[in-house]
Amino acid sequence: MATSLRVKTTNGLIGGHPAPNRTSVAEFLGIKYAAAPIGELRFAPPKRFAAPPRTFFEASEWVSVLMRITNFHHGSTALIRTPYAVTGLRVWKNFAAQNDNTSSEDCLALNVWTKNPGISAKKPALVWFHGGRFTIPGPHSPFFDGEYLADAEDVIVVTLPTRHLRFPRRSGNAPSRITIFGQSAGGASVDYYSFAWTKDPTIDNATVFADYETRAAAGRFARIPLLVGNNDFEAGWYKLSAWAARINLTEAQWDLYDERAFTCPSAYTAGYRVRYGVPTWRYRYFGDWDNLRLYNGSAGLGPRGSGAYHGSEIEMVFGTVRDVSGLESSCEEDVTSRYMMAAWAAFARDPTGGLTTHGWPLYDPTDSSLSLYHVSIGDTLVLLGYQNSPEPSFVAPNTYDSHCPVKNDPLPGRGAF
Repeated sequence: MATSLRVKTTNGLIGGHPAPNRTSVAEFLGIKYAAAPIGELRFAPPKRFAAPPRTFFEASEWVSVLMRITNFHHGSTALIRTPYAVTGLRVWKNFAAQNDNTSSEDCLALNVWTKNPGISAKKPALVWFHGGRFTIPGPHSPFFDGEYLADAEDVIVVTLPTRHLRFPRRSGNAPSRITIFGQSAGGASVDYYSFAWTKDPTIDNATVFADYETRAAAGRFARIPLLVGNNDFEAGWYKLSAWAARINLTEAQWDLYDERAFTCPSAYTAGYRVRYGVPTWRYRYFGDWDNLRLYNGSAGLGPRGSGAYHGSEIEMVFGTVRDVSGLESSCEEDVTSRYMMAAWAAFARDPTGGLTTHGWPLYDPTDSSLSLYHVSIGDTLVLLGYQNSPEPSFVAPNTYDSHCPVKNDPLPGRGAF
């Protein structure tokens, strides 16, 4: 069981508790890091939260999430006739934050999971930016409960609303030990960060730009290691939105959607980093597990079913499959999840070489038939969960990138993120 559950911070003493399913991990929930964004602060940069002197805060409750301004439109739970598989509706509702979380604008708080929080060693910290078109209201989700990753890999896991990142620099952890990672809109936020903070720690006058392609081609990003990837059938999630809106696309149109919204942008992002000497790794996730499937191939939404849909890798990285689905996992599913947790932790521990030690080749967008240690030099795209196998595979990036134009035309991929 976790011990030393009180931690001294710049905002007083904070008390945690053993995580419910991994009691060796200390869990700290709802730690305020910024004042409520209301009144004159509504559109201002977050204002650092300052607790009164000698404050003790019991970090035992999830903070209320940000109120949703518009309805999240990836389908509708009001529909009676649905194509969902046995657990598909539960998975969809968890991912889309269709739950009973309380809401409030006083929502700028973070959650932390770590073993032995009182020790002085600087563990790697993974700071998570959740997705959801910047409208899903907060990090309270079974998808990214950090206790399992913190337990399996002895890392610090932090989740927070995707509005502010200055706080980790005051966390006591060295900036070089902090890794930011995310999915969908959260993944875009991570990439935005590298363009806004090109000369760390000085931020430019803007944090979001209109010309990322130009900036990337010119190398105007932070030269920090990158792990980037996408899922094999991201459209499997978005098909539900189309179904709810009575929009019918051909399988070829959905493939083009995936290509222009996910595959090609991942290829360009990785390629530009390599061009400027940034250590880069790229993956493609394929897992299609019975207990996480949104719908089957017989549901009328295409013969592939939901496949490796948008967001389906999250619970593998966080080890939260059972919490998300409510069902047991297969042995291969568990092993794949543990492998992915270890890979993400390896990158966080040593961003320049951890994944190489883990057996991943540095990404190289060029093809070659030369062989090195049974892996073609060009086979630098890592396939995870391919045919539901826990073992990674390696292929040439051109296997999936061959139809990408020289400059991406995002129009067929509009609506993603």
